[in-house]
Amino acid sequence: MNSRRSFLGAVLAATTLATVGGTALAEGTKARDGDRSAGEYVDDKTLETKVKSTLIATEEVKARNIEVQARNGVVTLGGTVHSSAEAELAVTKAKSVSGVKTVNSNLRVAKD
Repeated sequence: MNSRRSFLGAVLAATTLATVGGTALAEGTKARDGDRSAGEYVDDKTLETKVKSTLIATEEVKARNIEVQARNGVVTLGGTVHSSAEAELAVTKAKSVSGVKTVNSNLRVAKD
């Protein structure tokens, strides 16, 4: 199971970096939203990938249900989890990633 998660994390990281790198180069010195440099945009996307990979590697967290956004080291988690314990663990794991300054949680606990 861990080798599967490692493989999925590597694929996710490679795909995101390839997409982001191509987008940043195509956009020139400013990213799509116009107020970040291409380097800042790539840094944010790289941090998103690192956080998502960490969540994927955490068996108690269903990472497929969690969206990750990053902006200047501030990570926002969104989506649906099965319990408040899962939400708390996702936040804790996100905070443990190098480069993360703060984590905002917009996670919702699903009603069964």
